[in-house]
Amino acid sequence: MQETLIRARRYMLGIRLYQNHQAHRDALYSEYNIPSVFSLGGTRLLDYSPAGISNPIVLVIPSLINKYTILDIEPKHSLLQFLSDKNLRPLLIDWGEPSKEEISFSMSDYVTERLCKVVDFLEQKYPNVPVHVLGYCLGGTLSAALALLKPNSIKSLSLLAAPWDFHADSAEDSSVVETRALFLKQLLMSSMNRDVVVPTETVNSIFTMGNPLHSFGKFTKFSEMPQDSEEAVRFVLTEDWLNDGVPLTLPAARECFIDWYKHNYCYKNKWNINGVCINPENIKQPVLIITGKKDKIVPEKSAIAVSDKAKHISVDTGHIGLLAGQNARENTWEPLVRNGKWIMEN
Repeated sequence: MQETLIRARRYMLGIRLYQNHQAHRDALYSEYNIPSVFSLGGTRLLDYSPAGISNPIVLVIPSLINKYTILDIEPKHSLLQFLSDKNLRPLLIDWGEPSKEEISFSMSDYVTERLCKVVDFLEQKYPNVPVHVLGYCLGGTLSAALALLKPNSIKSLSLLAAPWDFHADSAEDSSVVETRALFLKQLLMSSMNRDVVVPTETVNSIFTMGNPLHSFGKFTKFSEMPQDSEEAVRFVLTEDWLNDGVPLTLPAARECFIDWYKHNYCYKNKWNINGVCINPENIKQPVLIITGKKDKIVPEKSAIAVSDKAKHISVDTGHIGLLAGQNARENTWEPLVRNGKWIMEN
């Protein structure tokens, strides 16, 4: 009983320390101006290397559910700046919040009406400059579809912890999957004929159903960190990112949580976009897959299911650690460029 009380106090202390911490991403980036070179609806294309017009383009596609900032968590720990320093030209999709035009978008619509049109823009704006795609998490799932729909426009595909077999490795308990589907079904029924979105808080709660004790562990650990350490600052910035997600349109939520998570349409080759079966076996471009051995959100078996012909790099970290972990540069970023160099060439 005494040990339980001690742990509870550490957990509550961790929450208070987080709430009162002085680290804020906006302050860290107050002197930075990342230009937008294209926009459509709520979606923008941010240029992280505006001077390198002739450099190979890496179109970076984050998850639709969370903001892109995990890829650029702080100026001295930014995958996007790292790619730019390697003489690549990172162009980042910033999904933003759904506009009036996008309120009825499904996941498939985001591929055809946003990603495909971004690629069209790039071909017109920067002719003869090769375009490579790098997708993270559900952004990687969308990236695989984009590679199939634009086979002649995209030179390569790199995927970081991108789910494909949503039932792989028994990652999701069946009761959790059913609860998510029922929750979403009730939300859909209560929202008929209304232009609404699934709020960030609701999306987060749907994802945390499978691991309700994770919050206890991470805030307890945070309470024991030196609060002025780089590790503590990055924890705060990462937690801010987790809590500052993007609302999801109802059709996109339906496709994601019911078609993908419940029925596993991607893995079963039942995902169709405008009559095209999104079968990754038909991807013509070279594919690089990077996964985290400790990833509980996208287990390795889920991510590597997209292609048995892809080059695979396994990193001893979790889902977020691939990008924002203390050793992400050495464990993920360097291998990404080093092993993908043959992919990311003219």
